[in-house]
Amino acid sequence: MLEWVGGNPPEGWFITLGRVATTYYFVHFLILLPLLGKIERPLPLPDSISKPVLGGRGMLTQPAE
Repeated sequence: MLEWVGGNPPEGWFITLGRVATTYYFVHFLILLPLLGKIERPLPLPDSISKPVLGGRGMLTQPAE
């Protein structure tokens, strides 16, 4: 939106539309995204990747060479 408005002459309703789009741009990145980071929580990580992959048999006792 801002790219299209910026390519037009600065007169008439393009000025108003540019101001609204600029306000939304900064509100989105400075207010909405930090709030979502506080509200949303990721799922807990599994205890070990070997449980889902190996069916719970555990890990090898010797490291691979």
